[in-house]
Amino acid sequence: MYRGRFRLGEEVTIGVFCFDGNYAPVLPDDCPVAKIFDASGNRVWTGKVPIQDRYGITGLFQTQVYLSPTFAPGQYTVSYSYSSGGGAYAGSDEDNFEVMPGGDPDGITEAMFYYHRPQADYVIQQLSSGKLKKRRNPTF
Repeated sequence: MYRGRFRLGEEVTIGVFCFDGNYAPVLPDDCPVAKIFDASGNRVWTGKVPIQDRYGITGLFQTQVYLSPTFAPGQYTVSYSYSSGGGAYAGSDEDNFEVMPGGDPDGITEAMFYYHRPQADYVIQQLSSGKLKKRRNPTF
């Protein structure tokens, strides 16, 4: 499944719906493992994907991955693997997404304040990473 286009500093939601050999939703033996590869086949990120809604939707696992500077602009493939039935069934799935040029590796702006002073105008931004950035003489 194509997950969309994102920029540095954003989060991409990745997830997998786990099935058994009969294509029935199933809880796997352990959380699925997701591996993200760039277009050259280099592994960029690896992690376990937690369950989304254990009692509402059987077999749905999702997480968000922060697009740090290790994600260069380009195409990425997410490979999921899981097993169920005590290892009797091994499942896998794949997703794709694209990282576009631009964005800020410190994250997206969550709050912004315009500050006027006699010598200049300023915009103070709070980013999703927790950092504060001061920008001088913004133009709109």
